[in-house]
Amino acid sequence: MLEFARTIQDDTRRATILIGVAPNLPLPLKAAVALESFCLSVSIADHMKRFAIWQDTLNIWQPLAYKGLQSSIWSNTLHKMASRRRGALLKDIGALAPLIEHLGGKAAIKEVFYAIRDVVRWWS
Repeated sequence: MLEFARTIQDDTRRATILIGVAPNLPLPLKAAVALESFCLSVSIADHMKRFAIWQDTLNIWQPLAYKGLQSSIWSNTLHKMASRRRGALLKDIGALAPLIEHLGGKAAIKEVFYAIRDVVRWWS
């Protein structure tokens, strides 16, 4: 099933199927598939689909301490998020809150909140 999933051309469908088979995989492969699903989902234009895939991916990946996540992947994710419309960006931040907390602790969540609050003040 995993090999079949990797042949699917559509990123949304491939990420959805990958994360669907991930719970049945051995630990090292589970982490790799979660990372693959995460990377695919970053480029999904539909924010509702991206949000749903991120939720499912993080539910599987979080207990594995986000094994395999590299700073270049996170940097690319942030770059793509920053190019989206404000509403989509805020939804993405909300979806990725567990990952943000893992990377920077509760202080990172607070700093993101303060940054958003500051921007709202500037533009109000």
